[in-house]
Amino acid sequence: MNHDAPAYGLWFLAFLNSAVFIFFAFTFGKPQTPRDWRSFSAFSAFIVALFAEMYGFPLTIYLLSGWFQACYPGMDLMSHDAGHLWSTILGLHGDPHTSLPHLLSYAFIGGGFIVLSAAWNVLYQAQKQCLDGFWHPAVGGRTCSKDGAPPRRGGRREEGRL
Repeated sequence: MNHDAPAYGLWFLAFLNSAVFIFFAFTFGKPQTPRDWRSFSAFSAFIVALFAEMYGFPLTIYLLSGWFQACYPGMDLMSHDAGHLWSTILGLHGDPHTSLPHLLSYAFIGGGFIVLSAAWNVLYQAQKQCLDGFWHPAVGGRTCSKDGAPPRRGGRREEGRL
């Protein structure tokens, strides 16, 4: 990795990536109603903010830039290492990718994936159970009661179902 090249301030990349993602979403979703356009606009705003943070200039570094310049006068805020805030704040030296905060973040991300994979089957079964309910003409769709249990048929719950 070349540490001489700036990691931020790449506004052309932010614009280009935003345009590609928004164009793809537009051609895939084809918004037609005002509600579709509102959802598409919210998604577009998220994409622009995401790539502005990624390639432009992170908001956290912008808000802390005065403090960083006072406490770390020689710090280059446009460098890649400036994006590793915990390494900077804790005064850790060396490669920030191998520091304890960075390795702990890997552990938290991995733990999140483990929790998500453990919950996936439970959520899938709950959704399947709700969708296996009955057709309710007043609602116009499949329904599930508020407590997550399948709806009652004939005044009692079916045997073998929760």
